[in-house]
Amino acid sequence: MEENKKQEVKQNDKSDYSGLITFVIIVILGIIIWNWLGKTSNNDTETTNGEPTNMEVMAYVQTVLDRELNNPSYSRREDDYNIIGTGLRYKIEGKVNSEYFWMIIQFTDNTYKEYELISLQVGNKKY
Repeated sequence: MEENKKQEVKQNDKSDYSGLITFVIIVILGIIIWNWLGKTSNNDTETTNGEPTNMEVMAYVQTVLDRELNNPSYSRREDDYNIIGTGLRYKIEGKVNSEYFWMIIQFTDNTYKEYELISLQVGNKKY
């Protein structure tokens, strides 16, 4: 009788650990999947070589538009801009005040912190 109780206690201990082990495995798999999904969904905007992301270039563009135009109205959606980068130079196309604009900015070095406005055209007007 006492032998059966000891064996029953051992089985209960094993079932307690198996539930804990299952929970830990599920949590670990969840973290791995979450990280993997996060990396694959950010491939369009993340860069690994120090270059600015499209969102960062957009912020520079909006800063220039604010500085050059009187009360500009522009989109804050990344999809509304066409951004093409070649080395330190970026060409950006989009809409401001219901007109198409074209802008070229060039970063001063590969830290991508400072830039110069090369050209800005809104509709037919050049700045």
